[in-house]
Amino acid sequence: MIFFVTLIQKLGKKVQRIKLLPPNEINKIAAGEVVDRPANVVKELVENAIDAGSTKITVHIVDGGKELIRVADDGCGMSPQDAKFCIKNHATSKITSVEQLQEISTFGFRGEALASISAVSKFTLETKEKDGQGIQLKLDGGTLVAESEIPFDQGTDIKIADLFFNVPARQKFLKKRETENRHITQLFHAFCLDYLDIHFKLFVDGRQTVQCPPAKDIISRAAQLWGHNFAQQLTPIETEKKDGRPHITGAITNHEYFRYDRNNIFFFVNKRWIKNYQLSNALLKGYMNVLPPAKYPACCVFIEINPEEIDINIHPRKEEVKFLHPRT
Repeated sequence: MIFFVTLIQKLGKKVQRIKLLPPNEINKIAAGEVVDRPANVVKELVENAIDAGSTKITVHIVDGGKELIRVADDGCGMSPQDAKFCIKNHATSKITSVEQLQEISTFGFRGEALASISAVSKFTLETKEKDGQGIQLKLDGGTLVAESEIPFDQGTDIKIADLFFNVPARQKFLKKRETENRHITQLFHAFCLDYLDIHFKLFVDGRQTVQCPPAKDIISRAAQLWGHNFAQQLTPIETEKKDGRPHITGAITNHEYFRYDRNNIFFFVNKRWIKNYQLSNALLKGYMNVLPPAKYPACCVFIEINPEEIDINIHPRKEEVKFLHPRT
């Protein structure tokens, strides 16, 4: 070891010493695991709104979410103390030990999302719980720059401006406005399909593009999203409930309908929108020799399964699940 250090010094090169990164730099790096595009921010914020028991959730995006992402809800809100805690690393109300991960039925639980998002944006949080005091927190690149009491209705309103303004290397990899809008819209559609009892609204560059009041069933929700003509092509599905077996419900398109892409194929496992090659492949096999080549169906399939039979923590953004017994 001494030989190599001496050799490097003789070559005129500086020896790099191990050092700890500042907290803000750590959060910027962590943000790359949770957030790599605006749709990931929307996902984290809407999931928090759902966990808060919201009945109305409104999302605004400007310039594909690069200029602004705003998520407002009428959920339980937060006390001033909880509001200050929620932007800290690993602050969570969901678990107290790693053993509880298998029992998680809500979305956020690891506690780094808001800290990471605020580290790479200009972040404003306004919130109030019932009979509490409204509070506004403003952060710039993860640093708290303003705190004030405000008049506010129960719920939470979060604004994310100038995403990745302080991480140019990440910012330059963002796609065009239309591409980022498409990712956000598909994600928003998934939330609308998954939570029929919530009133969802989406505004893109000031124009309302999605308006989904509470719906009585998945067919009605599909009509709200894509029109009655599309909804008429859907067939409801449901498997028989058996102990120890997954229960499957939802709707799939008939053989007369097809698309040129897979963007309207939605799978949900225990109310999480997920991506899984095995599920998609099984669906497409069912349409083999029914649809024209290179054409795809649309579906919304819900799978209820024992939480101990899946692993939801295999992906940093919880977009994938691993099945313990995938062939069942």
